[in-house]
Amino acid sequence: MPLVENSIASRSTVHGRAWVAALLLLALGILAYLPATRCAFIWDDDNHLTANPCIIGPLGLKEIWTSAHA
Repeated sequence: MPLVENSIASRSTVHGRAWVAALLLLALGILAYLPATRCAFIWDDDNHLTANPCIIGPLGLKEIWTSAHA
């Protein structure tokens, strides 16, 4: 019986370490891109994002990823 308990315990520690590593990676990614949230549009972003008739509207995000004309 101790062999089974050790196997379960080691499996849970491996999963626990994987979760910690995943959360650490997520936190580092958020931390790296956090300064970009305070920035404004630059150069031609207004023409490509806010004034583009293909993007403005309820299906705008869908058009970006599914058609070439957006």
